Amino acid sequence: MKKLLGLVGLLLSLPTYAQQRDKYEFERNLPVYADSLIADLSYPLAWENSGIKRFDKWKKVARRKVLECMMTPPPAPKDGYEVKVIADEQLSFKYERTENGGFANCIPALRRWLDYPHIASLACPNAMLFINGTQDKLFPVAGVKKAFGIMHSMWQHQGVDEKLETELWDMPHSCPLKVQERTLEFFQKHLH
Repeated sequence: MKKLLGLVGLLLSLPTYAQQRDKYEFERNLPVYADSLIADLSYPLAWENSGIKRFDKWKKVARRKVLECMMTPPPAPKDGYEVKVIADEQLSFKYERTENGGFANCIPALRRWLDYPHIASLACPNAMLFINGTQDKLFPVAGVKKAFGIMHSMWQHQGVDEKLETELWDMPHSCPLKVQERTLEFFQKHLH
């Protein structure tokens, strides 16, 4: 009987020990399954993946999908929602997360169809300015360069690459005075 109680006690305490791990299911601040998630993201509505050749038609289809994803709530859990206040957890650095927002989290279904540069490309052929910091921990430089390349490809395809300005600055994820001044210069140039 003592062995049985000891075993039950051990089994009941395992979840507590597992929850106390510093990096539970995370490696370098990403879920351990991030590579498999990323591999599954083919972005079928991205311009280069959609098979749609006419830009105006692609833009219409992609915008419709964005609105559909915005208007479609995620499916409800089979056991209903367990509502509890966790604001103090969300507003802390307890979990050392680098991103708590963005469309990927606010509109989760959209991530299956389009990524940040594809969403930004919906603005083409309009003038756009994108500035990112080389010290930005939310958007690593390699990913930003890839995104900028995707966007430039779109603006080039439409013959308006001069209207897309992408810049990498030596700064973190922020909007200091120099960025605001650069933005005003961009507005003065393109909004006459």
